[in-house]
Parts: sequence; structure tokens; C-alpha cells
Amino acid sequence: MRPSRVLGDPAHPVNLYNCASRMLRELPPWSAVEKDHFRSLLGKMLAFSGLEMVTFCFMDDHFHLLLAVPSERESLKAMSDHALLERLACIYTPAEVKSIALALGAHRQAGREDQADALRRSYLDRMHDISAFMAEFKQRFTVWYNHRHERDGTLWRGRFKSVLVEDDPEALRTIAAYIDLNPIRAGLVEDPAFYRWSGYAEAVAGGNPARRGLSGLMQGVLTDKADVRNWAETQAIYRCWLYEASKTSESFAQGLPMKDTEEVLAQQGALSRPILAGCRIRHFTEGIAIGSREFVESVLQRYRSQFSRRRVDDARRIPVFAPTLFLSLRGLILRT
Repeated sequence: MRPSRVLGDPAHPVNLYNCASRMLRELPPWSAVEKDHFRSLLGKMLAFSGLEMVTFCFMDDHFHLLLAVPSERESLKAMSDHALLERLACIYTPAEVKSIALALGAHRQAGREDQADALRRSYLDRMHDISAFMAEFKQRFTVWYNHRHERDGTLWRGRFKSVLVEDDPEALRTIAAYIDLNPIRAGLVEDPAFYRWSGYAEAVAGGNPARRGLSGLMQGVLTDKADVRNWAETQAIYRCWLYEASKTSESFAQGLPMKDTEEVLAQQGALSRPILAGCRIRHFTEGIAIGSREFVESVLQRYRSQFSRRRVDDARRIPVFAPTLFLSLRGLILRT
């Protein structure tokens, strides 16, 4: 039985997730055309769903997304038909949008408000929802990819992975660095600014959505409220966060050697946090929640009934970080 997905606290205005998915081993690496389409589709899906991107990275066989997901849903119910149709235009053809508009209008004119509301809910229920977003994002890319390559079937190795991340500047910047340093760990480039299918490189190249994401990250605000006018200063700060990791990892195709990492940790932190972000830290994709002890314990309490009764201490220190920096919630047993 598949485990249920751990979701953020609905009492929080926004919850943040590090999401990842990997394609089937037998498929060839994604080409530049496919990565470009992936990025275009991501922008359209974000505009439709109301989610916000902090940063991203598309590799040859997998992708990472750091997403901010609004919890509030009442505003969706109050969305006008016109605003809804504008959202639908992000992912549907003009003919499809026109057909939906005509159906809504016919229901309204005939006094069938319950049918109009049901039609609206079929679209609104897909907004502000991480699972719906990821399922549709992957499915739409699959349809496009299969048509391009004259194939059928799935592209993906199972469901996407998601890790709930605390809305804390230290946690978010470290996760963002981990994502933007993927090309360094893979030995694809010597500088993260050179890999164009990542949030950092896109922002350096002038992409406003990517700049809003990283500016919001560094300013500690939601991306739609981020001030990008001081991008030069923001970029310099973020680059400093990445620089040591990119330069330290450039000669290692698979990341830092484990023996060297263990030696440094034995010396009680000879590597800085940005350098550690260049390592392959499985907690960032295999964990359940990452943040302070208080944050991890709050997630535990909301899912307490689904843990073993023998479980006492659930905030586990991530070994490569200092004891009080980040903790991870692991070993959760959930049932649908």
C-alpha cells in the first residue's frame, strides 16, 4: 500500500516543499529541447495553480523543484469566472477556454448555479495543491514527450518525492543551494551560473520569475512580494552562498568523497554549510520534513496516530550538519 504524502500545516499561509522525480533508466537523457519545454511548461503550470517557485534544476534524467504552496483556499472560491478563465488560458488552448466559458455562461443563464459551481470546482480544486500540481505537470510533459518520440507509457520511476521544508531562511537557502549545485555535483559545469536549466543560472541570465524566487528567498518574503530591483546585491549574496561549494566540488563528478567528508566532520566543521550543500545529502529528497526541532515535532504531532507507539524521539539530527542546525523527520509509516 502506498504511503500517504506528508502535507504542510493548513494553518500556515504558505508551506514549502522540495519535490523531485526521476525518469525511467532505459530512456535517453533529456535533450536541450526537452529541458526547454519542461521549463516552459513549469511556468504555465505555476501560473494556473497559484504555486510559486523558489528555485529549480532540470538534469538529464531527473528534476528538483523548491515550491511555495499557499494554504488559503477561500479566495479560490471567490474567484470570478473571468479570473478563472484567465488562469485556464495558461494551460488550455483558446478553443478549450472558449468552450468552458460558453458552458459556464449557459449554466448561469439557465439558473443552473449548482452545475456552474461544479464545473468551477473541477478546476479550482487543482489549485493550491502540491499533489495535483505535480501529477498534472508530469502527465502533461509525458504526453508531449511521447508524441515527440512516438512512444507511449510512463516516463517516471513511480511517484514524485516531496520533503516538507520549514519556512526558515537558513533551511530554505541550504535546500536551494543543494538544488542549484546539482550540475556541479554531476560534473556538467564548473560554475552554477553556466547551467541554464536551473533557477540560479536563469536568474543570472535575466529571467524575472527566477529572480523573484531567489530574491524572495534571500529577503525572507513570498516570491510575489519580492523586490527584484536590487538583484545585483541579491545575486552577490546568493553567489557567495554557492561559491565555495561549486569550486570545491568541481573536480568530483559524483560529489565529495565520503572519506574526505568524514575526516572534515571529525574535525568538527571544517566545511561550511554551502560546501556541505554540494554533497549528496539524501535527507533533502528521502526525508519527510526538515527544519528546527520545533518544526519537526509540530509535523509529528499532526501525524502522531500514524507513527509507531514505540517511537519517542523523532527529530533526528542530519549527520553532516551541526547538532542544532537542521533535524529531519524519518521513518514515518503512513497508510492510505
